[in-house]
Amino acid sequence: MFVFLSNPSHSRIHILQITCYCAAISVGFRTIMSVLGPWAWAIAATFGTLGIWIWIVKGKRSSVQITQGPRSWPLLGSILELSANFGRLYDWLTDYAMVVATFDTYLMGFRVLFTVDPANVEYILKTNFSNYVKGPAAHEVQYDLLGDGIFNSDGEMWRLQRKSASLEFSSKMLRIHSTETFRKYAVKLATVLQEQLGQKDSVVVNMQDMFMRMTFDSICELSFGVEIASLSCSLPNVPFASAFDRSNALCASRYFDPLWKLKKRLNLGSEAKLVQDVRVLDDFTYDLIRKRRNFIQQNAYKEVKSDLLSRFLFMAKENPEIYNDKKLRDAILNFVIAGRDTTAVTLSWLFWLLSKKSRSRTQNSERVRGDRSATGF
Repeated sequence: MFVFLSNPSHSRIHILQITCYCAAISVGFRTIMSVLGPWAWAIAATFGTLGIWIWIVKGKRSSVQITQGPRSWPLLGSILELSANFGRLYDWLTDYAMVVATFDTYLMGFRVLFTVDPANVEYILKTNFSNYVKGPAAHEVQYDLLGDGIFNSDGEMWRLQRKSASLEFSSKMLRIHSTETFRKYAVKLATVLQEQLGQKDSVVVNMQDMFMRMTFDSICELSFGVEIASLSCSLPNVPFASAFDRSNALCASRYFDPLWKLKKRLNLGSEAKLVQDVRVLDDFTYDLIRKRRNFIQQNAYKEVKSDLLSRFLFMAKENPEIYNDKKLRDAILNFVIAGRDTTAVTLSWLFWLLSKKSRSRTQNSERVRGDRSATGF
């Protein structure tokens, strides 16, 4: 995991000391000016900026003794090394984590801390959780996709959404519905794999893609109450699913693109593509929200489906300002992200590990067959 560190109190100290540092430079500048002439401005500006940057970096690093992370360059930070390893990002980070459990670097002006130390993770996520906010910069990067959803909010807004989600996911109705939904798509995955195999003795299958389709269809039915149907033998290209994948990747790429704000303002390149993909997501989501709200109102709130959207719309009757269309859109899309990638990636790793351990694979196959005969599933 990684955390963007920001300490406002330290920032005030830095500004005060930088001001004094610049004042000291200006005292001797008049003497230098008389010797070097107009070039003194350019030379002083260059070395002054470099000196301030080195002081800031040294001051920040001295507060936490962390070394052996990626090398940082003036202004660029570690962006060059990161770009060279972007195709193996997690392997690159793991290479450093194998040497030191906690390390830091600078990316696009941010100081970023990486840690795999369990004590640090507990401190960040539990002991002092309120101190480690996402912050306005991260919120801006992810806003077009996530809006003000639970993965892109802090403070009271985050607490309100967490409370609502906890209440819903602890309800018996949703637990039953989610169990039935995941069973349904697990069976569908097995059917698709059987169809892919056909009469052949063996066939190459991209299991990660299969798991992504299965979990995406599952979480969309659980969230929206509709079938996306991306999991089938033909492996179709579903516009909503494709737009969701691309917009997720494009938002993440903003962290490493210094020109993304300019491209967004001019509607160029990746930012133009993001606008198109987010429009697909919004059209699909808002259309569902309108149709479901009309359905619930026509039935006088007596018949409520078990999906999250219907449940939130039912609560919107009591709190319309909290559950307006924009907030419903943000909440549902955040849940889709939460429910798809985590499960699909875990399943992919599980099957990769089983493929490397024949004994474990045999034992687990026998256990699954035993459970299937006992439960009838």
